[in-house]
Amino acid sequence: DGLTLDNVVLHNGTYPFMHCKNIKIRNLESDSMYVFQYCQNVEIHNARINTKDSFWEVDNVTVYDSELNGEFLGWHSRGLHLINCHISGEQPLCYATDLVLENCTFDSECDRAFDSTLQADITGHIKSVKNPTSGHITADSFGEIIIDQNIKQPADCIITTRKQ
Repeated sequence: DGLTLDNVVLHNGTYPFMHCKNIKIRNLESDSMYVFQYCQNVEIHNARINTKDSFWEVDNVTVYDSELNGEFLGWHSRGLHLINCHISGEQPLCYATDLVLENCTFDSECDRAFDSTLQADITGHIKSVKNPTSGHITADSFGEIIIDQNIKQPADCIITTRKQ
């Protein structure tokens, strides 16, 4: 509880910061597995995180100016806020509640995003969006938009292509 860290490199670890709360980190580089699971009240600036399942089931986490790469990024999160971040990996940001993305970009192979409640402003293209529950997604362009029988109610998310 109450960590303040600067210039941190995590290599080959497992579950760093699990169950931690009230964390502030600047300049983080990590290839550790399962980073920031079950954390609360976290603020991160200038990170490069390459992992699986990062930010799983977190509460009130804000990430600024960072690169986030990994499968299942932010699943089951509450109040995850990404600002000026680049996102890559499979099925990011699903089953999240009150997810916010501001001025973020997506890797060209990043797919099946957003089975969540969210407000998202994406610069560039999103390869695929799957079953967004509610909120609003704006991007320059979309590839595939998947709405199937598994979408959760209220199933009223607005998807908008930015006018060029």
